[in-house]
Amino acid sequence: MFYIKTRTASGKVIETDITDVIIFTRCSECGKEQSVDLTEFFSDGEGDLFTSGILCSECTMSRNKARRRFIDDFNITVDGLALLTDFLCQAGYGELVQEVLYDQFKVETVGDLTPDQYRPYANALIDLIN
Repeated sequence: MFYIKTRTASGKVIETDITDVIIFTRCSECGKEQSVDLTEFFSDGEGDLFTSGILCSECTMSRNKARRRFIDDFNITVDGLALLTDFLCQAGYGELVQEVLYDQFKVETVGDLTPDQYRPYANALIDLIN
């Protein structure tokens, strides 16, 4: 069992058990309080309590909209999608790409996408990693 100690102004020490329902942080953009699942936070081996920031769902959605506007300015090619998909697969998202996106777009590889599917696929990639 892990716990934290807090000393009150009167000098009394209060011990609080750390459980999966009492861990909170603030959104690194807007400051909104949100609960955190430490198991999930540390699951990729990259979690760091001192330098990591966690976005709330509203700020995450706002960033996704900004990314989509950014992507809308680009000419999306199958080669670019293949490169990005390969990168995400190597970064550990391969199972999600194959189980979710390939099924959603009814393809076996990125090369099977039709040109009218390029932009929706790019947006789906953004949604997948957030």
